[in-house]
Amino acid sequence: MSKRLLWIYSILITFFFAYTVHAASMFHPKYTWYSIKTSHFWIHYHDGLEHEALRLATIAEEVHEKLAENINWQPFFRTDVVLCDTTDMANGFSMPFPYNRVQLFVVMPHVEDAGLSNTDDWLRMVFTHEYTHTLTMDMIGGIPEATRYTLGRVCFPNILMPVWAVEGYPVLQESQRKPWGRLNANYTLMVLRQEVYSKNLKDISLANNFPREWPAGMVPYLYGGLFVEFCTRNYPEKDFGEIFKENSDNILPFLMEKNFNDVYGVRAIALWQIWQKELINDLNDQIAEIKKRGVSDYTVLTSTGFYTSFPRFYNNDIVFIAMTNKEKPSLVKYNTHNKTFSRLAYVNMPNSLAVSNNTIMVSDVEYYQSFDLFRDVFMYDTKYSQKTKGLRVQYIESFKSGYVAILYDKGKYSLVQLDATFTIQKYFIYNTPFQISYLRVLGDSSKAVFSIVHNGFSDIALYDFTTEKTLLLTNDSFVDIHPTFHPDGQKVIFSSDRDGVFNLYEINLISKKISRISNVIGGAFFPDISNNGTTIVFSSYEANGYNVALMPYATGQSQELSPIPFTIQQYEEHKELLQQPYNPIYSVIGPWWAPYVYSEELYPDKYDNHIGFNTSGNDTLYRHSYSLGLDYALLQKRMTLALDYIYSGLYPDLFISYKDEGIIFDDTFPWEPPDTVAYMRRTLKRKVSSGISIPFQKFYNYNQLILYYTYEKTMVSEYYSNTVYTHDIVLAGSHVAFFHDGTYTGSFSVSPEDGMVFESYADIYDSSLSSDISYSKVRGGLYYFFRGFGNDVLAFMIKGGYAHNAPYYLYPYNIGRYAKGKSQSIPSDEDAYSMRGFAKDMFYGNRLAVGSIEYRIHLFQKDVGYRMLPLMFRDMWLTPFVEYGNIWIDSTSLNDFKYSIGSELHIRITA
Repeated sequence: MSKRLLWIYSILITFFFAYTVHAASMFHPKYTWYSIKTSHFWIHYHDGLEHEALRLATIAEEVHEKLAENINWQPFFRTDVVLCDTTDMANGFSMPFPYNRVQLFVVMPHVEDAGLSNTDDWLRMVFTHEYTHTLTMDMIGGIPEATRYTLGRVCFPNILMPVWAVEGYPVLQESQRKPWGRLNANYTLMVLRQEVYSKNLKDISLANNFPREWPAGMVPYLYGGLFVEFCTRNYPEKDFGEIFKENSDNILPFLMEKNFNDVYGVRAIALWQIWQKELINDLNDQIAEIKKRGVSDYTVLTSTGFYTSFPRFYNNDIVFIAMTNKEKPSLVKYNTHNKTFSRLAYVNMPNSLAVSNNTIMVSDVEYYQSFDLFRDVFMYDTKYSQKTKGLRVQYIESFKSGYVAILYDKGKYSLVQLDATFTIQKYFIYNTPFQISYLRVLGDSSKAVFSIVHNGFSDIALYDFTTEKTLLLTNDSFVDIHPTFHPDGQKVIFSSDRDGVFNLYEINLISKKISRISNVIGGAFFPDISNNGTTIVFSSYEANGYNVALMPYATGQSQELSPIPFTIQQYEEHKELLQQPYNPIYSVIGPWWAPYVYSEELYPDKYDNHIGFNTSGNDTLYRHSYSLGLDYALLQKRMTLALDYIYSGLYPDLFISYKDEGIIFDDTFPWEPPDTVAYMRRTLKRKVSSGISIPFQKFYNYNQLILYYTYEKTMVSEYYSNTVYTHDIVLAGSHVAFFHDGTYTGSFSVSPEDGMVFESYADIYDSSLSSDISYSKVRGGLYYFFRGFGNDVLAFMIKGGYAHNAPYYLYPYNIGRYAKGKSQSIPSDEDAYSMRGFAKDMFYGNRLAVGSIEYRIHLFQKDVGYRMLPLMFRDMWLTPFVEYGNIWIDSTSLNDFKYSIGSELHIRITA
């Protein structure tokens, strides 16, 4: 087969699969993307987000004008901003490489999302936060700035700053529009108040990174934001952005103390201690005021902390969700008679729970068509199963012969009636931009209550299914959330921060009066009332996070309310846009390159110098990704070209790879060797690969199938007896690889646990594919991981391989793992199919069978930081292992099998 026909064959096969199998890319191929160009931004968005994109274009320029002046930095290129609705979990992120890029999710946050919901404009708040990252990470000066004019975008000094500074400054910027932003939220005060009350304030060394101890990932945001605000308040003539400016021209990293001393004239650690003393005094005063009112007497049932929440009375027991960082989230039942806990099922990451007779309904996240992370209905009766796919159900309750639910899509919310098959029967509220959440339905299905966010404030709304009218029960500047009905139907109980602390309140629908039920130091959320109306179960914010608690139902002093009728705004589509189809050309050209120089020994005392460079790039939607490398050997006058390209705009990913080591401009092999050299060999390869990658993703398992074709020509030149001999070998084949990972890894996991990993590979080289040699080989591995004592892991691993008709010089399996005297990282691909305890290259064969048992013992698990370094020592664990197996040629016996016993010591340090 000629080279041209071979290329045509490879390309046709690749594109045939592209149109006959399902997809694999960052975004679902169903989305059509558009762009809006402004003075400083490209706003990219998919269909359905036209209104939000237009609004963001205005917001972005307003925020840029303010921040660029305050921070005193202007990016050289336009910033790409990607606006999408591909998840039901509020977030955003920013990255400076290769170009400045911000990605925002339009879904709005809830109160329990670390205080993110304290905003009257989610897009403005999240963009302000992320664009502050863009400006501070893009910043560079002094000697490091020379890299931008020579190597391109490869150096970002501020990335290595402590995380509390990297995140704290954006939190301060998002909080400038009072009363919005996390620093102005009572949620933030609650977290720090409980830290002070439990005498558990974090040292600055823990805020340098993301600690695992509660409040875990919130630490650098909330601690960092409050500390940066303290610095700004005490040094009003200095914007904290000057710290980033000072750091951006440092040649050496980790000079934060020097930066502080240069800007403020004092060390950061000393300022941190002063801030914490001030914080302790302020919050102790608040705690004293709470105690004066008399702290409620309640019983905490759980000790798991973190997000142990959503409690509901279930028959005579209590069910709730336990989400910690030590094991998979679980649906748990508490037996009120025996006072025991039992796990009913593992869950993903729910945000609501409802009960109906003997069924528990959960709104939980799951991947939809392997791309989008949407909330859908899951039910538990005897097992946990998904009932809807892609419906985006945020909250659900039983209703008549079916259900009533809150649906979300593209920034809009709907209250709908579903039948028993979860088919939409009726819209009570359709596509409102007001966030409606925390739905509860009265037992007779006549009314519902929910929270509604309008103008930035959250109020309690009562909806009458008969009249289809909405009544605002509260209409104020507080955060009123988590409503539920009293069993008598005449009262609504909810959580509110109206006294500065999240407490439980009662609204009497008859007397129109509101009364406080609880008075806690932390916070009280998600109430549910027992059938007899005497007991409240709720989620209590404690020192280690949320826990389930019980409290007698009793009310205190009351005050008058004035409920008002309220018309919920319905959304009308706007089609007029100054848009253009998305064009990847503006971001796909790589803005960096990395040159290198090294020497290669050709024979004793004879070296050749290599010069070369590497570069890579991708467009902002990651539809096109590529890498390019060029290497030139000066003495050999030989160039090596390496090019890889992936297209992710279809279903699945398409990839092509080309590497050529044999671009020779003047072949002078063997390069005038001395008389002492009797023999030399030069091996050069030219290889092209083309194929597809098909992933299938669920929340707790990932699968990937790869199909590809390779054509590899090996050119061998041998020098012997003053004569050069040459011969070529062509290997061309088809390949299949499959990978499955169903394990779980938590913050305290020393390795994957609670699941299985399976991998398999098959390679067929045949003359019909233009190969000089016809042979085949398969290999695979099966790995089981079990939770041991504490955070220990017991692992069982089986690996096998078989090569058919392979010539001896292509035997794939090696008995050893590491070359003698070498200490590289664990090898990959075929080299990983080996046995530990033996030196590499001792023996190769065409058959492999190896089994191993490991027990991974955690020796030390504690977050340890040092001063201002953004590094954190996490874990140390010991892995004793036993391996038994053999690698052989064609046949063997058990007498030939080998074993090895040993142990490995592992240390985890994160940056």
